[in-house]
Amino acid sequence: MRSTLLIPICTSFLIGHAVAGTVLMNASIGRDCYLATLQGSTPDNDRNGLAACNEAVAATYDDRDNHIAAIVNRSDIRLRMMDFQAAVADAEQAIALNPDQPVAHLNRGAGMVGLKRYSDSISSLDKAISLGVQPLHLAYFNRALAKEALHDIGGAYRDYKRSLELNPQFQLAAQELARFRVN
Repeated sequence: MRSTLLIPICTSFLIGHAVAGTVLMNASIGRDCYLATLQGSTPDNDRNGLAACNEAVAATYDDRDNHIAAIVNRSDIRLRMMDFQAAVADAEQAIALNPDQPVAHLNRGAGMVGLKRYSDSISSLDKAISLGVQPLHLAYFNRALAKEALHDIGGAYRDYKRSLELNPQFQLAAQELARFRVN
């Protein structure tokens, strides 16, 4: 039996690569919040999106599903702003309201990667994967970042590869995989 050694060519990677997901809201009050998560990340877009999501969180307090969606979407905006602590707090609030909300687990995991709490991130990302989070490739990508930081090089390689298999157009996963050499 031949053993395989995976070696990342460069072990530096950007925590800023952690990526998150959004949830579609049914209520019109949350429309601007949801749409903000779909726009490219710029300081103005993120600031306006955060304001829209803050309004949606406040306005949907009596509508459980839309309230959870607004909180999850706000966590996505906060991740883009690299406010990882607030993003994790939002994700945890959504999880407390609905433990089976897969995107909340994805966003919590991405935020934990940003906070360099890699072991915590893996458990959240495992949960997101088990719940069938969409887009699934983002959960595998974030888990790969965490595994690589924890020196689980084989696990990181497999997760980067799975992320790219799930979305062959996902350039971040392709870039990370390009750093590996299989001996």
